[in-house]
Order: sequence, then structure tokens, then C-alpha cells
Amino acid sequence: MEIKCPNCNKSFNVNDKMIPSKGRLLQCGSCSNKWFFKKKEIKTFSPEKSIDIVPDKKISKNQNLENEENTIIEKKKIQIDKNNKINYMNLFLVIIISLVAIVILLDTFKLQISNFFPSINIILDNLYQTIIDIILFFKDLIR
Repeated sequence: MEIKCPNCNKSFNVNDKMIPSKGRLLQCGSCSNKWFFKKKEIKTFSPEKSIDIVPDKKISKNQNLENEENTIIEKKKIQIDKNNKINYMNLFLVIIISLVAIVILLDTFKLQISNFFPSINIILDNLYQTIIDIILFFKDLIR
């Protein structure tokens, strides 16, 4: 099936199976124009009738395009609302991983940091002991 872009008149060969009977939204690969395309039944028209029908079809295409775009926008809004739910488990894991990364960073540069904060070694030792206590606590819970 040959389809022409209504904006730039470029022709495209499209498989008939790609377009359902109710039509579908298409986009021109050349000018990026979007329009709603519906399969037409083959009928013979007299030139007078075809002149009268062409403007009506353009109006209906624009209306169909607007309706199709509105339904697409509404569907996207619904998907966005569903995706905005906060997963607290993922947030908790991100916080834990961030804290572990900060501890590793502090431990890596503790000699350089101790020049500015002399008591950093005592604080890090207490932090390590607290982490060991938490790990032992969870091991006891598992048993």
C-alpha cells in the first residue's frame, strides 16, 4: 500500500497488515509530520463529488488526529501517575549503599582527613564497632 504524507507529499510503501481497519497514527520519516491514517474503501467518484469530499476528509483527519493525540496524552498521564509511586525498599537500599560508600571514602582518606580532624580515627573506630554490632544483631535474628 502506498501512503503519501499530507504535508510534504512524500510516498511510502507500507505493508497492509501494519495498519488496522480502524486506522492508526503515522509519522513521516522525512518531515516528521504526524497524521491519522485510515484505510479507504475503493470507490469511483465523479470529479464534482471528489472536490466536495476532499475538504471534509481533511477536517475529519485533523479531528481524528486531535482525538488520537488527546487519548495518547491521557494514557501517558495515567502511566506517569502509576510510575510515580515511591518504592521505599529501593530508597532504603540507596541510602544504605550511600552510607557504606561514605564510610569507605572516609576510611580511604583517613590520614589526610586526620590533618584537619584529629579525632577522626576514634570516630571511625567507633563506627566500625557499631557496624560489627549491627551485623551480629542481624545474624542472631536469622538464627
